[in-house]
Amino acid sequence: MNRFLASALGVGNALLAWVIILAPAFVGGYHEDFGGFVGFLGGLVLGGMLAVLVCGALALLIDIRNSLRELCEKHGSA
Repeated sequence: MNRFLASALGVGNALLAWVIILAPAFVGGYHEDFGGFVGFLGGLVLGGMLAVLVCGALALLIDIRNSLRELCEKHGSA
């Protein structure tokens, strides 16, 4: 069950990254002052930077968890 939750968290992290990237892009594209293509590109850039920070930190925690699990299995700990 624990491995399933860890792998599901990895998939959820990828989906979260797409949402974080695309949501500001569409909001920027429909914004009144910056509407159109420039707003869309600005939203993509800002959303991409935010996704790197949030999902990158989450991916790092997932990787640390996997490394600790492998270390415990290698040394016979519970």
